[in-house]
Amino acid sequence: MKVLVVGSLNYIDDVATRSRFEQVCREIGVAAAIAGFEFIVGSSSTNPADKHALEGAASVPGTHRVSIYHQGKGEALGLPAVDGTKTAFVVSHKRLKGPRAANRLPQLQAADAVVLIGGAKGTAQIGYAAIALGKPALAIGCFHGAAVHRQV
Repeated sequence: MKVLVVGSLNYIDDVATRSRFEQVCREIGVAAAIAGFEFIVGSSSTNPADKHALEGAASVPGTHRVSIYHQGKGEALGLPAVDGTKTAFVVSHKRLKGPRAANRLPQLQAADAVVLIGGAKGTAQIGYAAIALGKPALAIGCFHGAAVHRQV
């Protein structure tokens, strides 16, 4: 199963809330890695949910598949450091062209399920599109943002 984790907490300055958000995202990553899910990621910002989910996955021994979707300009999401004797990421890169909003659709099309946590306009777009495409979506609304309105 391929899971797309989207969201951020860029709209909250509270350090304790940010720390809790990062921890919840890491726990999502641990659970998905243990279940053997492939991760679909695409953000290159400094505080995205997918980055923290991969940090959680990196703590789980084994090989984890990651498909990174990113725009042709700039850097793709960096993977967290792993202990090469216990954990490895097998990565495929999908370079996309066009506006960021349009680039979210190939990520969603490749996903079997979506996790929405926090977020703003981009997370809302994924939430609405997931519903339209019949993709199972889990909206974690305790961090407010777009996910609180997309509970399906």
